[in-house]
Amino acid sequence: MGDTGNDALVTIDGTDMKVQMHFDKRYFSHKFCSKGLRYEVGICILTGYIVWINGPFRCGYSDIEIARQCVVGSLTLNEMVEADAGYQGEDWHIRTPSGEHFRSQKEKK
Repeated sequence: MGDTGNDALVTIDGTDMKVQMHFDKRYFSHKFCSKGLRYEVGICILTGYIVWINGPFRCGYSDIEIARQCVVGSLTLNEMVEADAGYQGEDWHIRTPSGEHFRSQKEKK
């Protein structure tokens, strides 16, 4: 596939699913007010194919905590992903709707 000039070709997001288990507040999902497990899913922006699945995690983990455990370390210096505001805090590799993302330490200052 040819290079389209985009520096982010994948979008990631967390998704929760309900589970049947004894209640434990660490597994609480605010999305459906019940216990659940969370997965991080990556979709190729060009094709729509699922290219990344990470999990399961307790629903108590935030999106950025999950991303820091695996996806951030998997990206090379010049790679980025797109994500929602729940992923703010890794400006070097994750572009969020805040409008801020930094490609070099010089730009960050």
